[in-house]
Amino acid sequence: TKVQRGSSKRHLWFEQGRGAAAAGIATDLDVLRRADFLIGSHQSNVYRLACQLNTAHHAGRYPYDMDRHLSVDVEWFEDP
Repeated sequence: TKVQRGSSKRHLWFEQGRGAAAAGIATDLDVLRRADFLIGSHQSNVYRLACQLNTAHHAGRYPYDMDRHLSVDVEWFEDP
């Protein structure tokens, strides 16, 4: 069975803004990397990467067990 792929322009809505978005994300990551504390959502790929870069950047500056990355995500509980 052959899968038919759509050639519609509606699937490429991000095509024109890709270059500008990448530069903006790189700038955000650089600023977040140097921040003393971070508050964000771990559902965001950018925030998760920023937390890792931030931890590496501040490896000798803060104690390892200090809680500097705070999440605004709501815990998910399954109803038994």
